[in-house]
Amino acid sequence: MNPSTHKKLLDLNRRFYSQYAAEFSGTRQQSWQGWRRILDRFEGRPGISILDLGCGNGRFAAASDRQLTAAVDYVGVDASAELIEEASWRLEDLDSVTFDVAVADVLSPRAPVWSGRQFDLVVLFGLLHHVPGAKRRAQLLSRAAKRVAPGGLMAVSFWQLGESERLMSRTIDPKEIGLTKKSLEEGDHLLKWGEREAVRYCHHSTPEEAADLVDAVGLPGIETYRADGKDGQMNLYWLLQAPD
Repeated sequence: MNPSTHKKLLDLNRRFYSQYAAEFSGTRQQSWQGWRRILDRFEGRPGISILDLGCGNGRFAAASDRQLTAAVDYVGVDASAELIEEASWRLEDLDSVTFDVAVADVLSPRAPVWSGRQFDLVVLFGLLHHVPGAKRRAQLLSRAAKRVAPGGLMAVSFWQLGESERLMSRTIDPKEIGLTKKSLEEGDHLLKWGEREAVRYCHHSTPEEAADLVDAVGLPGIETYRADGKDGQMNLYWLLQAPD
C-alpha cells in the first residue's frame, strides 16, 4: 500500500472517531464474551498490569475490574482524544483499577507507550482491522510483543466482518472517497456505519492471514478461538505467551 493511500485511510478513520465518538461509544458499553477466557488466566493473582492498545472508552479496564479480584494497573492508548476523554471519567469509578490513559498514535514507534515498560497482559482488541497495510499490521504486533513481560500474554482479536452478509452489504465503492480497488489490499473494505453516511476503513483478516501474522511476531501462540456477536463467531482471538 502506497503512503498516500495509507494516509487517506487513516485520516478517514480519525475523522470518524472524532465526529462520532460519543455515538460510537454508546454502542460499546458491554464486555465482549471472548474477554472472559483471557481474564480467567489471571484469576488468583494479587495484581496484574495491562496495556490496552486502541483502548477506546476503556471498557476492557471495566471488564477487568468486574471479573478480577486482583489490583489492576491499566494503561490505555488510543488515537481518539474524544474516546480517551470518555475513558478518563469512566475509569474513575472503578474499585480496583489504577489507570493512565493517553492520546497517542499506536502505529508510531515514538509513541510514549513504547517505553521500556513491560506488562503482564498486552491487548489489541478492535484495532488491527483499522490498520491499513499488511506490513504495518505486522510492525504493530511486533512492537506490541516487546511490551509483554516474561511469562506474560498478548491477546489479539481479528474482526471477521468479511463473513457477515449484513456488514458486507454496507460496503461502498472506493471511488466514493477518491480511491480505486487496485489501491487497496485484499480484504480491505470501506464500511458505512449505522444509518449515517459515516464511513470507516476496515480490513478482514482471514484465519489463514491471521495465523501468518501472529506466527511472524516471535511469541508462541498458545490458544486461538472464536467468540462475540450473536453467533459467537464475529471475532477470531489469538493468545500468545512470552517465554519466562
